[in-house]
Amino acid sequence: MRPRTGAELELLAPAGSSRAVLADELANNVGGRVQANWHIDSEPSAHSKIDLFHHITPSFDVIDKEGSVYARLVDDITIRRDLNAKHRSELGWGRVVSDDPRFLRMMADRLEPIGSTFDDVSSAMEALGLTCIEHEHAIKMVDSSGASVALLAGVPGERERVCELISPPLTKQLPDWFDKVTATAARLGFVVPAESATHFHYDAEPFRSPGVFRRLIWNFVEHGDMIRQRFRTNPNCSRTGLLPTELLDLVDSDDYETKSWNEIASRVRTMKDVVKYLDVNLTNLIADDPKVDTVEFRMLPGSISGEGLREMLVLMDAIVEQIRLGDSGGAGLAS
Repeated sequence: MRPRTGAELELLAPAGSSRAVLADELANNVGGRVQANWHIDSEPSAHSKIDLFHHITPSFDVIDKEGSVYARLVDDITIRRDLNAKHRSELGWGRVVSDDPRFLRMMADRLEPIGSTFDDVSSAMEALGLTCIEHEHAIKMVDSSGASVALLAGVPGERERVCELISPPLTKQLPDWFDKVTATAARLGFVVPAESATHFHYDAEPFRSPGVFRRLIWNFVEHGDMIRQRFRTNPNCSRTGLLPTELLDLVDSDDYETKSWNEIASRVRTMKDVVKYLDVNLTNLIADDPKVDTVEFRMLPGSISGEGLREMLVLMDAIVEQIRLGDSGGAGLAS
């Protein structure tokens, strides 16, 4: 029986359509419904005094007839090349930007993701002690001192077309899900964007062992280039990268076998180059209290083919299994 796995597929709706259209069709397929939500993300800031801005954008959960999440459809800011940056915002699609994600989480609980009017926003923000000001086709939210807290504006540049399609959290039914969602997306005219990638998530717990972690690092540091070649990693994808060699120094150190998993995880947490946006996302594996308890493999190319995704999953399953069981052949699969 194959391990529990999750996936994220990066797709693009045809001009004039949106991820909301795909959400509606998927809901019809499973006899369910769509629930609009906000998706929080971050992006580099052009402001000299602020490194990062956080934002919330409309997302859509497809809920099946049993009440379970069948799919989630969100924006992905790395998808840009195929979009018309000058395209005006679609009516009703809003985006809230702030330098403090805490404000965004509070706003997400009070604002409708689609169709909020000035009066809606003003009333919701009043409960937070904020005042709303109409400002150049946007709504500026300020505190009692007049300092700007957040800005709500339309979603420009065809960003409603971007669709990161997320599977249910860790399921054994992923191959069947691939077939169904990609067939629906392709029928609606969705395509694979230029910067697209596919991400697979596996349960983190089996990797929390010094021996398994060492084999994971050996494979993806020593053989990272071969694995990229085997999977045909998309060179246009900006949020991937080889694991740092500092990890290899750790697992090859003379005293490595004397260390407990907690000691290893603590050491890895001090490595500034171990970040989410690498070929393998280790951040949840080494976290004290992970929000998503998975190891995420991010170097897979984008695809809208159920068969192609299943083939990638079979190979990834085999590499993961050999890492877990202690067979060094995991790297051989990548050659």
